[in-house]
Amino acid sequence: MNDKSEVLKIALPSDGEMYQATLDFLKNSGMSVKRGSSRQYLGSLQGLENVTVLFQRVADISSKIEEGSADLGIVGLDRFEEFRIDDGNAFVVSEDLDYSNCKLVIAVPQGWIDVSAMSDLSDLALEFKYTGRELRVATKYPRLTSKFFYQNGINYFKTIFSSGTLEVSPLMGFSDIIVDITSTGTTLRENQLKPIADGTIIESQACLIASTSSLYNEPEKLDSARKFITRIEGYLEGKDYFNVTFNLNADNEEEAANTFLKSITINGFQGPQVSRIYTNNGNSAYSLTIVLKRKDMQVVTDTLREIGASNIIVNKPDYVFDGESNLFAKLMNNISGKK
Repeated sequence: MNDKSEVLKIALPSDGEMYQATLDFLKNSGMSVKRGSSRQYLGSLQGLENVTVLFQRVADISSKIEEGSADLGIVGLDRFEEFRIDDGNAFVVSEDLDYSNCKLVIAVPQGWIDVSAMSDLSDLALEFKYTGRELRVATKYPRLTSKFFYQNGINYFKTIFSSGTLEVSPLMGFSDIIVDITSTGTTLRENQLKPIADGTIIESQACLIASTSSLYNEPEKLDSARKFITRIEGYLEGKDYFNVTFNLNADNEEEAANTFLKSITINGFQGPQVSRIYTNNGNSAYSLTIVLKRKDMQVVTDTLREIGASNIIVNKPDYVFDGESNLFAKLMNNISGKK
């Protein structure tokens, strides 16, 4: 049995919006999470040995990575940026896992018709100062809020930390404005709030973070981390690609390939894979397969019709793996750079 220090520890959200979304993401990446019950704080990954899952509050994941009690973690980028330690042990391996997308925004009462931009808010903060009070900002993100306000020339304000529901704060007189996470803006509107035009502090989504201190000089952990990261990377890469298979009439494989290659500069990874079709009528035809990025799909399918291709079939690959993992290389570079 492996020593506990050699087991890769991955911190995941234990509840909230990111909990189920993270389980679904990992399942789609080929690593289903096993958890006995919602009361258990330890779990495992199906198909990946030498790994322990630690279910943690989202607010605690960054600190667990910083202190080295977890090696990898999945958390919102907003949470990581709020709780990270400058020049600390935690760093971002992948800042976009393509789920739990949201924005951290400044929202003001809808009745403030003259406040629609940061410059307006700056003027208002000065007016408040002259009357002997500060602009009160309720938020779960005092660090990011203060930094953004200072960057935009707003120096007279007071952040009020609240872990509860922020949208009702201005209505209750607890604060003047709020800084909070929103996905659609519906909750803000229902509570008579509006985001200001240039008041987006950060665009956030689920991200993968890692600890330099706990992974340094730990070959077994790093091997497990490589497997975990490459599966995630393969799944994310696969989202952006399509397999396109089509038929072309030609006398031989070379003619079929050249007909396609001369018609368009988008050739997939390296070029088409060509195989002969054995037809009932004796016609000479070949099946070609290419792998394309999503953005090239329309141009290529239109061109295929123009050169006489038939039976064009488009499929999504579950995973696309490169020769080397860019994310794991980033992990190793960060670990090496810290020592």
